[in-house]
Amino acid sequence: MERFKEKWSKRVSAARAVITASGRVLARVPDVFKRRRREDETALAWTTERLFCEGDEYFDALLGEIGEAQSAIAFETYIFCDDEIGARVVSALIAAAARGVEVRLLVDGVGSSPWIRSRGPDLARAGVQLRVYHPPPWTILPHGWPGFASLMRAFSFFRHLNRRNHRKMCLIDRRAAWVGSLNVDRRHLRSLAAEEAWRDVGARVEGAGLATLEKAFDRDWRHSWRLSDEFLRPTFILHSRRLRVPGGHLVRLNHGIRMRKRFNRDLLNRVASGQRRVWITSAYFIPNRSLLYSLTLASLTGADVRLMVPAKSDVLFMPWIGRAFYHRLARAGVRVFEYQPRMLHAKTVLVDGWLSVGSTNLNNRSLIHDLEVEVVLTHPESHKSYEEMFERDLADSREVDAQEWANRPIWERQLGRIGLLVKYFL
Repeated sequence: MERFKEKWSKRVSAARAVITASGRVLARVPDVFKRRRREDETALAWTTERLFCEGDEYFDALLGEIGEAQSAIAFETYIFCDDEIGARVVSALIAAAARGVEVRLLVDGVGSSPWIRSRGPDLARAGVQLRVYHPPPWTILPHGWPGFASLMRAFSFFRHLNRRNHRKMCLIDRRAAWVGSLNVDRRHLRSLAAEEAWRDVGARVEGAGLATLEKAFDRDWRHSWRLSDEFLRPTFILHSRRLRVPGGHLVRLNHGIRMRKRFNRDLLNRVASGQRRVWITSAYFIPNRSLLYSLTLASLTGADVRLMVPAKSDVLFMPWIGRAFYHRLARAGVRVFEYQPRMLHAKTVLVDGWLSVGSTNLNNRSLIHDLEVEVVLTHPESHKSYEEMFERDLADSREVDAQEWANRPIWERQLGRIGLLVKYFL
């Protein structure tokens, strides 16, 4: 272990010396070692912040604020279930529309597919504007024998099959934003799912970044299908202006390939340059090579790097694939913890004094395919609450031993390797 650290420390020092002295980067040096001119960070901070660590507390506060909304509600989610919490949210949105509030609800076509036809028409008749992002054919086709045009529109879905809207966000009165990892699903609430409830993190923020979140929602809204007369109909747009988010902003989005690359590069640079600590929680951990380099570099240069992932997952094979990376990370000094009590669904990153909370997983689905949203929390109280929450979760987690995972059953190792063949889609 010491020889390994010493060897890599020498390599890192040599690479940094070359980069600093010449200002040029050798072609074979990985991306995370590149010396980039970081964009000037805008001096922004939310007016108010509040961190939520449990689904019951989050939804109780969110529904209370929806009940007091005066002008506009923009609700965006990946999964909307027809269950107890779904009924509560539907009732709150219908009541708001009855008060004259402009209510817009945007759901994903795959994540909310069963709900769209069962409950969508009820909301539309009650005055709630409903749109669906990239709907599947079975939600587009009308009852009975469809015409040729309907068939063509329905099967255009396969062009966007792998591009989903994974965001969970609610904007109220253009004043407050709710962002996190919580879908409208009973599995996120202890009061409904008891000990099987998922562990999530959400945040409520007010301040200057709200305008960016509103633009992001409006862009998704324009590119989605509208529900009219119980049928989904396409929305025709001639031009969509590019959404711009300045460097160092309080909001992190991934519209378009350029924005994805920029914010992914920013995350890699932050992780690699972490001085004191890098604490990460990821529900679905399938890293690319650049992220592995960043985590390794941060650990070898002295940062306290901790990665928390779920021991139990709603996707059976996901832990097997993630475990394929444990041995390499543990050898580099990265401490990996598996959360034991229940499904860990939170998506957070803490690097020194920088904390992000949102819907982004550390896998290719989030980095390449899906639409995601994160907010950066800056208040010391939020950081303290997160640190306390992370420490509590560590007490309920089991630290991975490098040798133990190297000796895990052959069938598990092979299944993990097979899963890596399709990690582009995971």
